[in-house]
Amino acid sequence: MSKYLFADAGLIDTVCLPDVAGANTAQTAGGFVAPKDIVITSVYLVADSAITGQDTNTITVSLRNYGSSGTGTSDIASYTFTSGKNVGARVPLALSLSSTDVAQGEVLGEVLSLVGTGMTYPKHRLEIIYKYK
Repeated sequence: MSKYLFADAGLIDTVCLPDVAGANTAQTAGGFVAPKDIVITSVYLVADSAITGQDTNTITVSLRNYGSSGTGTSDIASYTFTSGKNVGARVPLALSLSSTDVAQGEVLGEVLSLVGTGMTYPKHRLEIIYKYK
């Protein structure tokens, strides 16, 4: 993981997951630990190649807050690739935020939830943009 500082955006950290072939199991990656109490301002998915959504066999990508014990189930942001929801190669795609406060020591990670037989999913990363409280 790497950190970058942008004047107005805050800090950025990344969580990466390799290629995932369609399979009916969840995939997880990452292990960003909040260095202080933070507020997530945005989360972007950046894929190495294009992703074309579909309805029957699809995928939801989420950034999950596992808490300080690693057992949490709250999603901070997510996006489901249904029909018409696509993204181009290396084009940042904003995930929908649902929760933004993260306490110091809480662990964030990526979860891929597959529907049906899932879908082929390219190597990608999540960019987590946050500010200190």
